Amino acid sequence: MQNLKRVTIYVDHVDSSMNLDFVQAWLKKWEGKVRVADYSTGGWEHTWDIEGPEDAVSEIPAEWLRESEWSNPELFRT
Repeated sequence: MQNLKRVTIYVDHVDSSMNLDFVQAWLKKWEGKVRVADYSTGGWEHTWDIEGPEDAVSEIPAEWLRESEWSNPELFRT
């Protein structure tokens, strides 16, 4: 079984939808191999909690990755 990685992705599309378009195309490319555990939008802001194989996750630009309880739960334990 392939090792799955959890990440949280954040992009916005205030001035351009390029980043949002990239994530949507990435999700389509990896459909069936990545799982969207949660998706949230505030209109211009988009956040996904995703679980997927390392090769898929490695395609996500580092500046879009965020620390979250999903991606790094040990940071949120008290």
